[in-house]
Amino acid sequence: MKRFFSFRWTFLLLILFLSCQQKPSFSTLTFWAMGAEGEHTKALISQFQRLHPNIRVNLQTIPWSAAHEKLLTAFAGDALPDLFQLGNTWVPEFQAIGAIECLDSFIENSPVVQ
Repeated sequence: MKRFFSFRWTFLLLILFLSCQQKPSFSTLTFWAMGAEGEHTKALISQFQRLHPNIRVNLQTIPWSAAHEKLLTAFAGDALPDLFQLGNTWVPEFQAIGAIECLDSFIENSPVVQ
């Protein structure tokens, strides 16, 4: 249950990120979801794409057992997806190598988030 809850926060951040943009500079997002959360994401993406028909989301579901290595390999090869789910114990490591971006400036400039 806790993982699904954290997944909801991940998806909320995706929506927040997109709503902070005046005009998305992309028409397709690649999103890596881990484990069972990837299955739950399919329904959420359908709803999202109905609200934002100009944005397509390519979902790739990755088992948690392979996720860490796949993310590090993608970072080393400059091939990370636009968005990815991250295990909470991995956040310091991925922040230290510059693989994740702070959303503070997006939130500060958001007309939606107070």
